[in-house]
Amino acid sequence: MAPPPPPPPLSAPEVPKKEAPSDNYYPSTRLAFTFGDDNVLVGAGETRKSSPSAFFGQCNRTSLDRTVASDCYRQNITNLILYKRLKLHANFQPEAALALGIDLQNNMITDEGSYIRANWFFDETHRTYWALTLFPLDSDRLRLGYYYDVSWGGTDTFPKNFRKGLAPGLRFDMDLGYFSFFVGAKAALIRSPAEDVLDNKGGNTIKNVERTNYGVFAGVGAPFGQSGVRMELNGGFFQKGTNTRQNALGEPIYAGGFSGRVSWSRGIAIGRQTDIRIFQQDPVRNALFQKEIYQTGLVSVALEAEATGLVQNLEDPDHTQSTKIEWAALGHFGLSMKVGFWRIFAHTIVRSLSAITFDVPGFIPYQALPKDAKVSPEIMGSLGFDYNFKSIDLTLGFNYLILRPATFIGTVPTGLNASITEQGLRKVVIRGSRSGDWDILPPGENELPVHMLRLDLKWSFFESFGVIGQIGYTRDDNLASVKQDSFGHNIRVFDQPNGVNFNLICQVKF
Repeated sequence: MAPPPPPPPLSAPEVPKKEAPSDNYYPSTRLAFTFGDDNVLVGAGETRKSSPSAFFGQCNRTSLDRTVASDCYRQNITNLILYKRLKLHANFQPEAALALGIDLQNNMITDEGSYIRANWFFDETHRTYWALTLFPLDSDRLRLGYYYDVSWGGTDTFPKNFRKGLAPGLRFDMDLGYFSFFVGAKAALIRSPAEDVLDNKGGNTIKNVERTNYGVFAGVGAPFGQSGVRMELNGGFFQKGTNTRQNALGEPIYAGGFSGRVSWSRGIAIGRQTDIRIFQQDPVRNALFQKEIYQTGLVSVALEAEATGLVQNLEDPDHTQSTKIEWAALGHFGLSMKVGFWRIFAHTIVRSLSAITFDVPGFIPYQALPKDAKVSPEIMGSLGFDYNFKSIDLTLGFNYLILRPATFIGTVPTGLNASITEQGLRKVVIRGSRSGDWDILPPGENELPVHMLRLDLKWSFFESFGVIGQIGYTRDDNLASVKQDSFGHNIRVFDQPNGVNFNLICQVKF
C-alpha cells in the first residue's frame, strides 16, 4: 500500500494525493439502509447462481465485480466508530479508533480497521510526521499495491481455509515531504501438518497444529521535483503455511512480490467514481456524504500507472515430490479529469490467472499450473463520466465496462453421468478465486467479452445524509450451468446472458 498520511488508516490504497489529518474525520456512528436485486430478469433457482428477488439489506454483485471472491464482500456499510485523539503536545498527538461493521448477510460483527496510533508531527500543517500504527484486531487494510482492484497482501494472503482468526499487524510511517517510507508486519495462525503421526489405523494419521506465520513489507515514495510526478515502490514477503497436497505435503509455502507506480497530477484533487461497489469495499473511507470540491473553469488531470509481480512456491504437477515457483502479474492504468462540474474516468486492468488465485493459493489449491496448460489473462477497460448539480449537490453518472475474462484450458471435473462430449480438455472462464466464480463452457465454445452499462446517482444533504442508487445492465455470454439431456446425461448449456440489477443505499451519520 502506498504510504498514506496518518489518518485515515481505513482508506483503500488508491488515493494519489496526501491529506492532512483531521480531528473530525471519523463520525461517531454511520447507519445505512440498503435495497436491491442482482438480476430482475431471473428468479431463484432459474440459473446456476440463484438470484433471489429484491430484498432489503441486499448486497448485489454482478459478474463484473471481480475484486473479491465472496458473493458479497464488505456489504457491512453500517458502522459504529468510536474515535479519540489526545493532544498531549503540539507535536505528539496519539489517537485510536474502534471501527466495527455489521455484516447483514452473515449476521456478524466485523472489524473495519480498528487501530491505535502514535503521531509525531514535525510542523503545524501535519504534512511531515512519523507515525506508529497498531492494528490489534485485523490488518486487512494494510495492503500492497495502490489501486484497490490490483492490491495484494491483505489478510487472505494467509490462506483462510487453514487460518485461525484474523491477522493483526503494525506499520511505521515517516513522511519528510521530499521523501516518505513505511515498514510493517502482520501475523496469522495457520494450521499445518505436524511431524508426529497419529496412531489411527484405517483413518487419518495426519496431526494438524497451529503455527504463527508472518508477513513483512516496506515501501518508499518521492515526488519528482515540482513537476507533479510521484514515484513509489513497495514490496513484501509472506509465510503462507505448508502445502496440503500429498506430493508436497508439509513443504513450506513462501510468497512475495513488488509493486511500483508512477503518477502525475495537476489541479485540485479528483475524487472517486460514484460506484456502489466502492462504498461496499471501503464504507468508512467512502461515506456517501463525502464532499467533492469543484471549481468553475479549472481543468484538473491525474494519471497513474502501476505494475505488480508476485511469486510463490506450490506443488509441481509435472514432477512428483517437488514444488515449483509460480509467477503472477497485475497492472493498472488510470486517467481522471475534472473540468468544471464534469468528471471523466478511464481505467484499464490486467490480471493473470495466477494473480486472481494468488491467495487460494493456486488455481487448483496448493498446486501450480501445469506446464502444458493454456491460460489467458483477464483484461478489463472502463470509461465513465459524471456531472454535479451544485445547487442540490446531486451527482449523476454513466459508466461502460468491457471485460475479457481469464481462461484456463485443461482437464476439469465433469460430474457423474457425463457424456463423451463432456470429457477431455475443457475451457474454463475465471472471474474470481473460488470455483463458484468459474464457468465451464460447453464443448467447442470460446469465451466472449462481457459488457456492462450502469447509471449512477449520488445525492448528499448537509454532509450528514446521503443517498446513492444505481441501475445496471450486463451482457455475459459465458454463464453456463449443467442440465440433463433427453438421455439423462449431464451436459453444459448457456444460462440467461442478460442481467438487469439495481441497488439503493440510504446513509446517515450522527
